[in-house]
Amino acid sequence: MTPHRYLNERRLHQARHLLTTTDLSVTAIGLACGYGSGQHCARVFRQLTGTTPREHRRATSPPPAGDPAQDQAAESRNGKWRAGSKTGTGW
Repeated sequence: MTPHRYLNERRLHQARHLLTTTDLSVTAIGLACGYGSGQHCARVFRQLTGTTPREHRRATSPPPAGDPAQDQAAESRNGKWRAGSKTGTGW
């Protein structure tokens, strides 16, 4: 592995961690990881992973807690009882 590739891999590892664990912008993450700009970070991220930083964040972050629409949709998908069911059966 070349030194440049190693550096990009380390930066990518840190960027993935920050995307998953923080609400920092891609620009802030790119600068924190040593890239010159958020655009450069996003370009390298996509080249190495095949996905954008924003897509990675959406795929790895849980939905916000306490969102009634998300909770109701999840219960519906899981087949759990839901108050106010249109069928009247509660299932």
